[in-house]
Amino acid sequence: MNIIFQNSIVIFLAIFLSLIHLSVVSLSKIEEKKQKILTSIGGGISVTYVFLHLMPELASSPKENIGNISIGKDLIEISFFSASLLGLIILFVVDAWAAAAKIPREINFKIHLLYNISISFLYSFTLPEVVKEGLFYSLLYTITLAAHVFSSDRVIFRFHEKFYRSKFRWIGFSTVLIGVIISLSFKPNSSLEIDYAFAFLSGGVLLNTFLEELPKKTILNVKWFLTSILLTSASIFLALIIKHRF
Repeated sequence: MNIIFQNSIVIFLAIFLSLIHLSVVSLSKIEEKKQKILTSIGGGISVTYVFLHLMPELASSPKENIGNISIGKDLIEISFFSASLLGLIILFVVDAWAAAAKIPREINFKIHLLYNISISFLYSFTLPEVVKEGLFYSLLYTITLAAHVFSSDRVIFRFHEKFYRSKFRWIGFSTVLIGVIISLSFKPNSSLEIDYAFAFLSGGVLLNTFLEELPKKTILNVKWFLTSILLTSASIFLALIIKHRF
C-alpha cells in the first residue's frame, strides 16, 4: 500500500471516529429501540473482531529482546493477556467506583473523561499499524472502537449531559486528531508498544461490550447481535483465505 494512500486512510478513519464523539448528542435523540439495535450490531462486531483477529494476532507475536534479556514467547503471550486483563479491570473499577462512591458529579465525569481520552488516544496510536494490514481490518478496527466510544459516551451523556455538551465531546474529538498526528510523526521504538496498546484496548472493549453493547435478552437484539457476529466472522475468514491464497 502506497505510504501517501496509507496515511490518507489513517486520517480519514481517525476523523470518522472523532466525529462519533460529536454525534452522540444527535444519536441520543433517536428511538431507544434503534439505539439498542445499533449497540447490538456494534457489540457483535466488537466481540468477533477481538476474538477472531486481535487476540490471535497478539498470541502469534514473535519474541523480542529487551536489552540483554531474551523474553520467551510464552512470557510475551502472558504479558499481552495481562495487559488485556488490566484494560478490563480498569474500566470495571472506574464504572463501579463512579456508581458506588458518593463523589461529586463533576469528579465522576472527569474520571470517565480520563479513561475515554486514553482509549481514543490508544486508537490513534495503533491505527497506522492496523492500516498496514489492509483496508478491511482497518475498517473493522475502527467500527469496533466506534461502537466502544458510542456506548461509553452515551453513558456519560446520560448522566452528565451538561458536562458532555460543554466539554467532553470536543475534548474527545480533539484527542483522536492529536493522537493520529503524533502517531504519524513519531514511530514507536518497538512493536511491543503497539501490541500492548492493542491488548489494553481489547480488554476495555470486551468489558464494555458485556456491560453496554450485548443484547438485553430480547429476541430482536439477539437477532441483530448474532447476525453481526456471523457476517463479521465470515468476512474475517474470507479475508484470511484471500490473504494466504494471493
